Amino acid sequence: MRQTTGVTALKDLDEEAFQLLYGRWDPLEPDQVADLFSEASLRWYVAGGRAARVGAPARHHEDTDVAVRADDFDQLRQALAD
Repeated sequence: MRQTTGVTALKDLDEEAFQLLYGRWDPLEPDQVADLFSEASLRWYVAGGRAARVGAPARHHEDTDVAVRADDFDQLRQALAD
């Protein structure tokens, strides 16, 4: 019998099932992310679509992708748990 990992199980959920488990997801603007992380003394970076690309025009995005150093994951988890 093959076991399914949590990642695989999440991947297979449709939007309604995901929201039943985790609640509704509301994307954050960069200033809201800054407020969320304000109490943590970790470095974080805007990544993905909102990140600056040299010579490229700005584009609107619904969400904010964030990058954090792997060494800071424990501190990030603690900050988000509070």
